[in-house]
Amino acid sequence: MLANHLAFGAVLQLHLALGAVLQLAGETNYIDFDGAGPNGAARVHASCANEAASISWAHPTEFAVAAGADTFFEASVATESLRSNNVTIQLRSVAPTCVNAAANQPCAPDDPREKPLFWCVYTGPGGEATVGPLSPDTFLAEKHGLRLSVGVRLSCPHPPLDELLRLSADGGLGSVFSLELTARYGVPADVNIPHRGPGSNSLRYSLPPPGPPSSPPIPSNPPPPPMEPPVAGCISSTKLSASIDNSENSRSTVHTAGSSYQPTNTIDGSTSGGFYLSQNGALTDQWLVYDLGSNSIITSVRIGNGQNPFGARNVRLESGDTQTGAFTPKFSLQMDGTIDYELQTFNIPEDSYPVGRWVRLFLIDNYGSTNYVKIMEVEFHGCSV
Repeated sequence: MLANHLAFGAVLQLHLALGAVLQLAGETNYIDFDGAGPNGAARVHASCANEAASISWAHPTEFAVAAGADTFFEASVATESLRSNNVTIQLRSVAPTCVNAAANQPCAPDDPREKPLFWCVYTGPGGEATVGPLSPDTFLAEKHGLRLSVGVRLSCPHPPLDELLRLSADGGLGSVFSLELTARYGVPADVNIPHRGPGSNSLRYSLPPPGPPSSPPIPSNPPPPPMEPPVAGCISSTKLSASIDNSENSRSTVHTAGSSYQPTNTIDGSTSGGFYLSQNGALTDQWLVYDLGSNSIITSVRIGNGQNPFGARNVRLESGDTQTGAFTPKFSLQMDGTIDYELQTFNIPEDSYPVGRWVRLFLIDNYGSTNYVKIMEVEFHGCSV
């Protein structure tokens, strides 16, 4: 005799009249013989476990980069109008809504007030780089006019060119190399979303041969430089002669020992050439110390930022009498994250003028990169006293 209620912690097989086999496994699957079904029939209860989120495919998978630019396009397409900056990945077992979803369950938010929680992870011989946080897109899957389900896809921006060079390890300009693209979810990003196919997640990059960087286009009618305020005790305010070296006293950290991303790049007169990078992972409280040659009053500062999200966000000017300080905070500013590779001008109120031979540019944070802080160019304006 079977009991009125059979639960299956193990596997039970019932051979039915027509020769089929009903197999139930797991404690949440059972047959109920209490007669509650239609006409007193038994009821079968079954449930399925949720499959972990994964990546089915990435597209496109082959890219080239134009010489002297940080712009990617499909290697099979050489026309300007069909350039593509992102890689699309198809996500599987990701809920198309976050309503009633568990905190660690990857899901696509349907409310713009929900924070983006997805990260694209590029992995190569030189390590990994993350881009995000990002929000995925949902789409309606149809076939033969039938609406089948709601799918989820994530659009992944490429890491910048200098990060790709780091990921390629032994590669460099003129090289061809491959990276694997996966994803993560959450804050912190502790839910891995691996690739399980059937499509590929391997991306192939072709970098241009080394050459001089192209100069940015010059506006036909450039706007006049902003007027600087009169300086108490000075006849006029001009660009100060600032210098900096690459020693440990001149910066908090640097990208890598012997790399080309040194502090001296910030006074080379260009916002499209060399630049400074902090050490990978050093994202806050970074600094650079400049020598003005003599005691000076700074009435304004012009800073050329790297591209969002790597560029500095909140910045503070501090003055001192020696290269190693102590430094006195004088003026705080916030960079515009929408302006890349151009000098931004900040006029300083008279009661906040930094005064001294040495000035420290204190980089409080960046615009969200988990890799480093980037500065292209710095100018100080004022007068010697």
